[in-house]
Amino acid sequence: MGLALLLQILFYHPPSFQQLHGGKRTVMQEVKRIDFVGIFLMVAGLSMFLLGISWGSYASVSFQLSSDPDLHRRLSSSLDFG
Repeated sequence: MGLALLLQILFYHPPSFQQLHGGKRTVMQEVKRIDFVGIFLMVAGLSMFLLGISWGSYASVSFQLSSDPDLHRRLSSSLDFG
């Protein structure tokens, strides 16, 4: 691990922000272009989908796969992706 860190410090030189973007935009202009609402909706939809899938696998233990809470999470997450 120490050797890998040493080699990375010695040989890895990533391009700067200006080299990547050609000096056309500032960092603040790039941040303003990020779709934060879309990111939030995607994370919320994925979370609901994964909760529905993981909780649905324990259908025989806690509740039926077609129960209201599980269906609500699956349907609302599928609407988010659609």
